Amino acid sequence: MNIPRFDTSALNLNRFKKYPEAEPPKNQKYPAALPLRRTNNTCPPNAIASRGVQKNHKPAATPPPTRTLTRPPVRTVANRTVAPSQPRIVRASYNPAPQPQAVQNRMSSAQASSQLFNAAKSGNAQQVALLLQQGANPNQSNGNGETALHAAASVGNAGTIRQLVLAGANVNAATVQGWTPLHTAARFGHTGSVQTLLSMGANRYARNSSGKTPGQLARAANQNITANQLGG
Repeated sequence: MNIPRFDTSALNLNRFKKYPEAEPPKNQKYPAALPLRRTNNTCPPNAIASRGVQKNHKPAATPPPTRTLTRPPVRTVANRTVAPSQPRIVRASYNPAPQPQAVQNRMSSAQASSQLFNAAKSGNAQQVALLLQQGANPNQSNGNGETALHAAASVGNAGTIRQLVLAGANVNAATVQGWTPLHTAARFGHTGSVQTLLSMGANRYARNSSGKTPGQLARAANQNITANQLGG
């Protein structure tokens, strides 16, 4: 490396007399460098090395704090947390129409018994079963002494007849005129109901207040098939 030469003829060398240690040698044509002065803001190189810190080490810059914006979660109908971006689920109330059994649950046994006659006459086997479950009395009679079994026999509903007898209905219950359910079924020629009543223990020889048996009533009403069935 070539060091430039300086012309010292124009320099005022008298100023170096104040600093003898800085006076350049006589055979040197350029001035010596002034000694460094330590200040309070500087630190010697050996002090950095003694602390185990590299000279060229630069501390990592601390990133600025980040702020995350959050939204409160949405509570759904199933009590589960979903992301706010998902659509809200609104709790909907559903009140189904009361079922027949639910209606009957609010009835007393007296109310159920009063409705059993109409249910048996209409042939609604499901309604008859519900009323019996609510404590309806299958032997309750109206002013004429007719029971639900008479009502079922009048329309020839053999299934309802079986339901009522199995629930405790008297198969030989008589009205004020002495008519049993078998009299009623024979009078209208309901051969299926007659057969069901006979199988459930009905008396084919029972007589009404006029002294007629079920077979005789069937013969008088021209229900010949039923009359032959009863032997009247």
